[in-house]
Amino acid sequence: MSSPDSTLLSWITAEVNQALAVVRERIARFSVEPENGALLAPCPGHLHQVAGALRMVGLAGATRFCEAIEAGFNAFRQDRPGSGALQALDRAVLALRDFMEGLERGQPNLPLRLYPAYRDLAARPRRGR
Repeated sequence: MSSPDSTLLSWITAEVNQALAVVRERIARFSVEPENGALLAPCPGHLHQVAGALRMVGLAGATRFCEAIEAGFNAFRQDRPGSGALQALDRAVLALRDFMEGLERGQPNLPLRLYPAYRDLAARPRRGR
């Protein structure tokens, strides 16, 4: 798997990091105010934009991983998130950020590095567990 152009990657990483920081901040705020479900409402939109940016630069594995995170947030529209689910999502967001920063530092595009976080995300507890 090839990595995108370093200049494009630098620009995209800055944008991705900014969006992921907003998502992590929303998770942290929701952890303090779990009755305020509106705090998580913007997260799928931010993640959708990140997925689009990743798709544009040809990072298919990272795009799919981001889409899985987005789907996790979309599930909260019907179910109240439990702390385990939020922790899994937060770890996934952090893993995506670290993956992108690694690419920017010259690490190879090996989306398999995201698998541990993906596995945790796929097995995340639901409905307050």
